[in-house]
Amino acid sequence: MYFQQFPVTKCCLCGNSENLTGEHKIKAAALRKEFGKEPLMVGVSGESNRAMKLAQSVKSKHLKFKVRICETCNTSRTQQADREFDRFHGLVAERVKNNQDPLSVFSPELYLEGGDSYLNIFRYFAKLLCCHIAEVDGPIPTTLAEFAISRNSLNRIWLEIKVDPFFSHASSNFGVDQYAAHGGLIVNGDKNTKELNAYRSTITIGPVLYVFHICLETFEKEELQKIYPDFLTLCKAKFEQAKSNQASDWDLAQVGMNTNDA
Repeated sequence: MYFQQFPVTKCCLCGNSENLTGEHKIKAAALRKEFGKEPLMVGVSGESNRAMKLAQSVKSKHLKFKVRICETCNTSRTQQADREFDRFHGLVAERVKNNQDPLSVFSPELYLEGGDSYLNIFRYFAKLLCCHIAEVDGPIPTTLAEFAISRNSLNRIWLEIKVDPFFSHASSNFGVDQYAAHGGLIVNGDKNTKELNAYRSTITIGPVLYVFHICLETFEKEELQKIYPDFLTLCKAKFEQAKSNQASDWDLAQVGMNTNDA
């Protein structure tokens, strides 16, 4: 079994049903640093201001996934990854501020490939991607969930770091200097066969856009066809909808994609 799918009454990472907690879609510490004590408004890109909701604080339910993870996964199993991301984002943000390549942070002195600190960065993004998949009742690759909670060291996450185009536009034209966003779950599929190829998502904190994805293996695609046909049917319907309503270059850029990726 290459995928796992737990009901909302269980932890989406390990399946435990006790002491369930909420998980932030964007780290609370990052939100506090970005916005301070300013009021937070939550909405969907492209919707009118009337659709915005007020989040009283970074603890608001509007900033958390509806699916849950257990207290053990939220603390001992993923806490090191959470803390490492805080450090990592600080280093990346400083490089972006100084117009340096943000990927230069991956140096042997700071993040040696395969080392604990290096893997913990990718474990953080693995946890987010698992939660986004579970949020739409999708099957989660078991190796991805186990990597997120440090049960294996198989890093399957591909990561890009860019300057968010919306932040640059809003900053230049409207003086916006506080911004955060996430891309939800994005599913990539073959344009001809509609075969599901990858899960991906994004988060933006200030000007920094993180784009992260996992490519599915052949044996995983076969299991999806045999055991999760309803999910594949949903994905294929979304593919057809996307073809009928072709996303603009601007929309694609906001989630770290281009026309070739769509």
